[in-house]
Amino acid sequence: MSRDTANKELFIPADLRPEARPFLQTSAPLDPDASHAEIERQARQVLAEWKRAGLLEAGSRSLTNPWPCIFERSSDVVWTAFEDECVLLHLGATACYSLNSAAAEFWKLCDGHKRAEQVLAEVCNVFDAPEGVVREDLRALLAQFLQEGLVVERTN
Repeated sequence: MSRDTANKELFIPADLRPEARPFLQTSAPLDPDASHAEIERQARQVLAEWKRAGLLEAGSRSLTNPWPCIFERSSDVVWTAFEDECVLLHLGATACYSLNSAAAEFWKLCDGHKRAEQVLAEVCNVFDAPEGVVREDLRALLAQFLQEGLVVERTN
């Protein structure tokens, strides 16, 4: 199956999906032969991290319906654009991230003034892509940005 056929329904091919990728991995990937206890331990660790990041709080709109919310870049993050990509440095976590062009576009639009639904429309326009496909990619990217503390929901 050709790459075009395999990814025809995707806004962004799987290998180019938007993501915030830390240069330094904070935890080792799960071993395919890991015991049930090890899988459970790592799952609890991830859930605890998500809870600390506010992603599992009751009433949090960030994952269930982020579209009416306004998000802004964290003041703990410094960044620069390079060609169509971005490099972020999270000063509080001393972590560095590389964003591909789709994630970089989303990042630039998280300016604290636009609702997520406006950002979604702009990304669809820039990439000339259908909203339904872009919506799920951006929801996942936003969840990752929130988890990493790169963006925050503006409350005022």
